[in-house]
Amino acid sequence: MTEKRNFEDITGMWKRRKTVNGATETHFYGQIRNKITLNPGDKVHMYETRAKNKSAKDPQFHLKVLRNVNESS
Repeated sequence: MTEKRNFEDITGMWKRRKTVNGATETHFYGQIRNKITLNPGDKVHMYETRAKNKSAKDPQFHLKVLRNVNESS
């Protein structure tokens, strides 16, 4: 029987653009507030937020992890 896997939220992410010497660079940033451990086989996903009434302070993306389920356990 397959086990349903849930995403664990790691952090909110914000997207910023900066122009350096005429070239625009895009970067993402977030701040992790709790200790996390990523294990071999875990998958990290970044999703755009679905919030309809978000403010400028709300994250634009969410970084999440989908844990690897060991099939032999």
